[in-house]
Amino acid sequence: MRDSIIVRSVFVSLIMLPLVLAPAWGQEAGNVNFAQSTDPSNRVYTITYDLLAPYDNIACQVQVKFTSSDGSFNLKKVTGDAGDLVYPGLKKTIIWNYVDELVHFSGDIDLSIEVMPLVQVPASVRRSKHLTIILATVAGAAENYTTKLYLNTKEVATLDAVGSESRTAGILIPKKTPVKKNYQIAISNGEKVYFSNTFKVRPKIGYGWKAGVLLAIPAFIIINKAIEDNKPLPGPPSHN
Repeated sequence: MRDSIIVRSVFVSLIMLPLVLAPAWGQEAGNVNFAQSTDPSNRVYTITYDLLAPYDNIACQVQVKFTSSDGSFNLKKVTGDAGDLVYPGLKKTIIWNYVDELVHFSGDIDLSIEVMPLVQVPASVRRSKHLTIILATVAGAAENYTTKLYLNTKEVATLDAVGSESRTAGILIPKKTPVKKNYQIAISNGEKVYFSNTFKVRPKIGYGWKAGVLLAIPAFIIINKAIEDNKPLPGPPSHN
């Protein structure tokens, strides 16, 4: 059972359910709280949260999603620590003018804070393979973005440049990149640098082939022994 808060005003009658956390790419909103203003001339909701991430250099897009029986949408009448460029940190604050946003609305709603990095990459990639990068438009335009590879916030390699014609690009991970986690891609347009969420670099080939070799060795020994003894090869196991 979740507690609820009833908000009443001339225009709005809402049942505000606790904010749902929506983690993504290792970034999430934690310690979320909200409160209605007691000032009748300033009818707003104050939402506070901690923007948690592996590193504080990961710029994020933060949106508050409104969901009711009529559908869902991202709130527009918000100010403060919401929008296209919010960095990790504690005690973030969002002010929501619910009267202007929800004129004459009455009903039950859910709110959730959605967090996405400006530079999005998958959680893992094999070395010598291409890593898909999705770049938010807020990063700005440039003919080529300088792209670098970081490990534990330290630069380890310069990668191919990424053009701005498309928000999606593939970056080749060098074949000698150590198999580790906590890598990041850094994108620079000459003025600002934007860091991706963290990801892991895996071996070029998985370990499954080793299991196949180990299974093949006993089979080879059995077959070779049968040939030496001039005996018929063993057939498939019978099923009782």
